[in-house]
Amino acid sequence: MIVKDAEGLQAKDSVVIQVNEQEVIEQDPSVSLSSSSDYVKVGENATFSAAVENFAGNELQYTWLVDGEQVAQSSSATFQYRFTSAGSHKITVKVSDGNKTVESSVMIKVNEEPDIPVKFDFGEGNDASGTEIPFITSDADESKYDALSLAAEKNLIFTIRNITGQATIRVQRSSSSTAATSAVENTCKIISGYKVDCESSSGSDFILVENDSSVNLSFINGGDYKVHVDAKTLTGSDISGYIPVKVEAESTNNEVKDEGGKKGGGAMDPLSLVLMTCAGFFIRRRKQK
Repeated sequence: MIVKDAEGLQAKDSVVIQVNEQEVIEQDPSVSLSSSSDYVKVGENATFSAAVENFAGNELQYTWLVDGEQVAQSSSATFQYRFTSAGSHKITVKVSDGNKTVESSVMIKVNEEPDIPVKFDFGEGNDASGTEIPFITSDADESKYDALSLAAEKNLIFTIRNITGQATIRVQRSSSSTAATSAVENTCKIISGYKVDCESSSGSDFILVENDSSVNLSFINGGDYKVHVDAKTLTGSDISGYIPVKVEAESTNNEVKDEGGKKGGGAMDPLSLVLMTCAGFFIRRRKQK
């Protein structure tokens, strides 16, 4: 640097400046997890979103855990989960680009909600007796329920309500028990026309039914039956039980009748024998005249 005054005098000086390259500080990748709500009800879905920063790679893998157990793995930064039990639950996401892995967690509270019971209603055209349909679960006292009564080849028609997804319907018939053996339940086949046939080797072991759908079963043979129903309630809880049905076999008539309507196959009584003999005698006399 040079400085001059008005009389032409000057002075100069210099300084050395060193310029260094700027050091780039690399930031570690991170992830932040958030939920759509702080609480949900049992059976409801909650949505979780992961926001990531400072990942060098573009292809990220997200691993989702509920209470420490892995439930899903994908390339999506969002995740939906339906809770089936009440209480506080921990949701964790682990994000990896193949080199580094980071994780984040949130807590969500799941509130209990009273379950709406599964309901069975008789349908139009039902032939079974009773004012309501008994549904017996594993914790119920069977002695408090009466079986529906139905004649063979008649229709048991009912509608199942308040279920999620499809219900599985199976039919079993109890064999006769003795003092030495207990009753055995045999799975029956459901054949064309939704007829229940326990003697058939063809057909289906079960049928699937949607919510508010009508079930129409008819039983070919008599006996004691259990119409088993396995389903999920509206809040996602499993429910299993059966409808007891007693089917009366069709009555048979072994009596053989002749063309006149009289019973045949037996011995003729003495009076009828005498009258027939006399009638034959008079007919022969008239012919002789």
